[in-house]
Amino acid sequence: MEEFSDACDLLGKHLSSPIPEQTMREMAKSMDINKDGLISLNEFLESFRIVSSGQDCLDIDDEED
Repeated sequence: MEEFSDACDLLGKHLSSPIPEQTMREMAKSMDINKDGLISLNEFLESFRIVSSGQDCLDIDDEED
């Protein structure tokens, strides 16, 4: 969790918008697919793939309007 927290802090600095502790915990919990309390590289990458594929669906919906 410490590494994930550090990464979120770094991201928040670059976005000029800190990520609240509760939001960070919720993100970490949702990324821990196998619920072992750790976020593996594969879980991390899979989370971004899921979000990206969801974004693709949103883009398709926008084109239909």
